[in-house]
Amino acid sequence: MTDEGLRSTLERGRLADAIRAFLDRKAAYGGTLHSDGTRLYSYGLTCIAEWRDETIVLMESDKYYSRTTNRHRHMLEAMATAKGIEVTKE
Repeated sequence: MTDEGLRSTLERGRLADAIRAFLDRKAAYGGTLHSDGTRLYSYGLTCIAEWRDETIVLMESDKYYSRTTNRHRHMLEAMATAKGIEVTKE
């Protein structure tokens, strides 16, 4: 594996760790994502999702997000759905 491929694999792992923590309602940092247990932030600035009761709400689905932030949103949606957690879009 090339250095670039290894960096990409490690980054995806850190992102997935932060998403898993968010799904478990825990605080965590993972690369460019962080969770405070209630909300998930991309690049520390943009709240991309939050828990509301037993549902995850993806924020502002019609807003323009960077390609990376969109990737974060799609990873979250896929991982939440795989765990049987309801995801809605605001």
